[in-house]
Amino acid sequence: MDGLVMWGSEAERIWHLWRDYDAQRSDWAKEASHDEDFFFGRQWTTAELRQLRDRGMAPIVVNRTHPVIMQEVAIVTAKRPTFRYMGREDNDVQIASMWSDVAAYVWDKSSGDVQWKTSVQDMFVTGAGYLLAYIDSYADDGRGEVRFDSLPPWDVYPDPNSRKIDLSDARAVIVSRIVDTDRLEFMYPDMAQTIRRATPEQGSTADRPPSNPRTPEQGQAIAVSDYDFFGTVMQKRKVRVIECYEKIKVPYLKLVFEGLGQEKVVPHGMFDQKSAPSGASVMTVWREQIRLTVTAGRNVVLYQGMLPTRHYPIIPLFLHHARNPYPRGDVAIVKGMQQEINKRRSIMIHNATLAGNYRLLAEEGQITNEEDFKLRGTQPGFILKYRNTGSGVQPREMLPQSLPNAWIELEGEAKQDLEYAVGVFAHMMGSAAEAPETYRALLALEESGQRKISHKSLHASQALKQLGTVLFDFARYTYTMPKLIRITGEENEDYRELWLNEPKLDPMTGAVKMVNDTQVGEYDLVVADGTSMPTNRMALLSVYLEMFQLGIIDKEEVLKKTDILNKKAVLGRMGEIAQLSGQVQQLEEAIKSEQGLNQTLRRELQQSEIHQGVQAGNLKIQGQVMQTQMAQELARQRIKDELGLLHKQGQLAIREAAVDVNLMLSQAKLKAIMTEEKAKLDAAAQKARAATSEAR
Repeated sequence: MDGLVMWGSEAERIWHLWRDYDAQRSDWAKEASHDEDFFFGRQWTTAELRQLRDRGMAPIVVNRTHPVIMQEVAIVTAKRPTFRYMGREDNDVQIASMWSDVAAYVWDKSSGDVQWKTSVQDMFVTGAGYLLAYIDSYADDGRGEVRFDSLPPWDVYPDPNSRKIDLSDARAVIVSRIVDTDRLEFMYPDMAQTIRRATPEQGSTADRPPSNPRTPEQGQAIAVSDYDFFGTVMQKRKVRVIECYEKIKVPYLKLVFEGLGQEKVVPHGMFDQKSAPSGASVMTVWREQIRLTVTAGRNVVLYQGMLPTRHYPIIPLFLHHARNPYPRGDVAIVKGMQQEINKRRSIMIHNATLAGNYRLLAEEGQITNEEDFKLRGTQPGFILKYRNTGSGVQPREMLPQSLPNAWIELEGEAKQDLEYAVGVFAHMMGSAAEAPETYRALLALEESGQRKISHKSLHASQALKQLGTVLFDFARYTYTMPKLIRITGEENEDYRELWLNEPKLDPMTGAVKMVNDTQVGEYDLVVADGTSMPTNRMALLSVYLEMFQLGIIDKEEVLKKTDILNKKAVLGRMGEIAQLSGQVQQLEEAIKSEQGLNQTLRRELQQSEIHQGVQAGNLKIQGQVMQTQMAQELARQRIKDELGLLHKQGQLAIREAAVDVNLMLSQAKLKAIMTEEKAKLDAAAQKARAATSEAR
């Protein structure tokens, strides 16, 4: 239902619903507006300013609230949150990483870091921050894009009866703002004629509710002026645009196949008891869905339709939630301490101003050069002229009462009380004066202070999970055609491309398959919210360095925890250096192997030379031995021959002796002759025996 002029019907109903919600929210809106003014330095009311000026005191603002709150915001938003989708079935696991990339793409296109920081800041300041997920149907040449923005807390009107921190039990959540008709026609160009028939806004056209009266001298003017450059009232026609998100129950049919043990839910009207598939029982079930109605004024409905999600696309970030949709922020808690600091500082400066000015107590008309005294009374060498009135009283100096040291110490205690109430201390904001002396004591104190902030960040984590769920529903509804998305990494130079719903031909079957199909699967969401606990980067880097020295992690993990720019290129160069180092190491090992081989060959060559020398010596010795053996054999042969000759000679001598004996026996008769011959024979025998002995 688009572009309808409806009196006393849907547009009127939405307008009255907004009025009811606005009436219930008005007190909280004024206090929250006051807290935001206070956060930006508008900390003196008009009545207080008047009193200070009447007393001659300066309205000093020592804004300790702003840096403390901004430090809380910095801690919670230190890192970019990541969305990880996990498939419920095995077939969905491969596509789950695609949805994580889609969430990162939507975050980049929506300037998510800025939107997230703004909403977290609203949460800490006013108690409520809001994110709005939506489908920009005009983007990408009409194909649509999923986006999200931060909403000012003044524009959101939740159901007063809601008790849950995520507004899931709210009957409706309204977003209302006053817009120029020119701007509205730009937003909805196809409804320009209908917009011109919307009833204009009457009375005040300020979106932001008025806060307690405060002086604009101590901060910025937040409200937008209705005056132009020349000071005349701008005659612009403005209408109130109301976006009403209502949670309604929609009937569906549930088909139960008892024999197969399967169930299927289909839209109502597809089947009934008669036309239901065989073997299936039909029952009616109710599902929650969000209906969006956009109205202009009290009579025009710009749009009405069902959103493709059952969760509110308005994601709340409530800080100090008291089971109502009107939470309070940290500014409301520290407001009294901040006012104490401002008042003490104003009194101290006023006291110092009085001490630096020359004041006199004199009778009326006693000082003759009173005008000169007012202008130049504190200058060196000034001469005060007065007349003697006869009373004997001379003009005397009036000195202010000195402030005790405890007065100054109380201001320091007030600052510490403010930091203690929030959980952010001076050393966490870079102050070295109040930091502990030891490194470990500093880390322990910082970790202790961050426990409270870690507790507060749980609300932000829940909001991110709700945001990821709504973005998933919207992306599945919007991205149905082939689409190329680019996802940037931590550094702008690092990005990757991903095709959604890309048709590809299966070479095996010849069928067309859809790659990265956004219409299949069911997934669960896990959010890494990015809170930096601990936030001390140097401490974290020190831990990583110790783990690297122990060999638990590698150099790449340590490098990721540093602030070095273009880490990808550094890692690439480290990889190249590692490869070159590996090649150099391999070459060194090859050289060492060659050197070892050369030494082995040299030793083998030396052993071979020694062996050859030994063989040559052995041959020489063998030759000498053979020569010696031959000489010995020759000597033995000679000795043998000589012995044979001697033996023959002996045998011959023996025979001769035997003949002689026989002759001697035969010539017995001749004893004399025989005796003489016998003696000769005996002498010859003795000689023969002696020769034989020598021969042996």
